[in-house]
Amino acid sequence: MVSLNETERAVVSLAQLDADVPVAQLAKQLQLREHTIRYTLAKLEEAGVITRLLYVNLYRVGFVEYQLFIRLASNTPAEEKRLIDTLLSSERVSWLVRLGGTYSIGVAFMAQSTADCVSFINQMIERSGVQLAERTFSVLASRSYFGVKHLTSQPFECRMVDMGTVGAEVVPWEELDHEILTLLADSKMSSSAAIARALGKPESTIQYRLKTLRERGVLCRTVYLVNPDSYGMSAFRLRAVVRAPTKGLRDKLHAWALNHPNVLSFLHCLGPWDFELRVEVQDPKSAITVAQSLSEAGGGFVTSTEIVPALETMRLLHYPFKQWPVNRDFF
Repeated sequence: MVSLNETERAVVSLAQLDADVPVAQLAKQLQLREHTIRYTLAKLEEAGVITRLLYVNLYRVGFVEYQLFIRLASNTPAEEKRLIDTLLSSERVSWLVRLGGTYSIGVAFMAQSTADCVSFINQMIERSGVQLAERTFSVLASRSYFGVKHLTSQPFECRMVDMGTVGAEVVPWEELDHEILTLLADSKMSSSAAIARALGKPESTIQYRLKTLRERGVLCRTVYLVNPDSYGMSAFRLRAVVRAPTKGLRDKLHAWALNHPNVLSFLHCLGPWDFELRVEVQDPKSAITVAQSLSEAGGGFVTSTEIVPALETMRLLHYPFKQWPVNRDFF
C-alpha cells in the first residue's frame, strides 16, 4: 500500500480530470517545480496508483451502456472463470467487476438496441456454458464522473465529466475515427503526428478528425483513473430506489453527489434501482454513513439504499472496440 504525501495528493487531485493538462500549468497552480510534477506523476503511474484512461462518449454515436448483474447457478471457481474469460473476450464489454452481495459479477456492455442485449446474453451463455441462477438489467440513462475529491484537504473545485446521456443527438462517425480512438485508448497516443504515422495518413487529416470528434462531443478527454486499493481505500456502489425519480429530485441528488467528497460518480439508471453512486471510503461503516447522508439529501423520497462492495475491477474501458463495431458478433 502506498502512503500518499500532500504533494502527491495535490498533484493527482488537480490533474486527474485532465491527464493532458500542461505540466507548466500544474506547476503554476500548485507553486511547484515542473520536474516535481513530472516525477510525481511518473512515480504514481509506476506504482499503480494512477492509470491514464480515455473518456469517449459512445452515446453520441448511437451506443448505450447496459449493466448486467449475475449470480451463477453453480458458483464454483471454474464456472466463474469461464464466465469472466468469456466476458473479457468481448469488445463490447466496457466494465467488469467482482461484487459482494446478491450478484457476484457485474458487467457493462455497449449496445445499440434491445435486440443487441438479447444477442449479448445468448452469446455469453453459449460461449461460456454457464447457467445463471439470477440476473438483472440496468440501463444507464446518464453518467457523470466527479473525480476523487477526498484526496486533498484543501477546498476542492466541483468538476464533472459528462460520460453520456440517453437521447443525446447521434452524430456521424467513420471507420477512420474508430482507428484513431483505438490508438488513443490502447497506446495512449496523444500526438496527431504519432497517430498519423501509425495509420499512414496525413497529419492534417488526423488533426481534422480529432477536432471534429471533440466538437461533436465524442472524444471527451484523458483522465487519471485512481486505484483506491493502492492507498488503502475501499470502493462501494450505492444503489438507491426513490419514490418519484423526477428531474427535480435527480438534479437535487446529483448536486449532493457532486459536492460530497467521497462520491466519485453518479449514474441515473432504468432498472431495479433509480440511481447508482460510486463511493470511495475507508471502511464499510463509512459507506453506511454516506448512504444515510444520501437518504437525508433525498428529503424522504429515497425508499432504500443498497451498499454493494466492489471487490475487484477486471476491466474499465470507455472505448473497448478493437474492430469497427458494425456487426452483432459480441464475442
